[in-house]
Amino acid sequence: MFKQETGYTIVEHLNQMRVRHAALLMIHSGRTANEAAQDVGFNSYNHFADQFRKQYGVSPRQYRQACKPT
Repeated sequence: MFKQETGYTIVEHLNQMRVRHAALLMIHSGRTANEAAQDVGFNSYNHFADQFRKQYGVSPRQYRQACKPT
């Protein structure tokens, strides 16, 4: 029923929320990609990086560097 309403499975939706929160942590709290991944509950950095790349189109490191204040 959840997938019918949203187009995503519960796990996909949860991963999207976790990745978005990790992105915010990297930008606003200065956390590294690995720290942010652990903070939001990813046990594997590689899995986090794959999910991040899928959602944002760049690696977590590239995202963090692009969003750094100059």
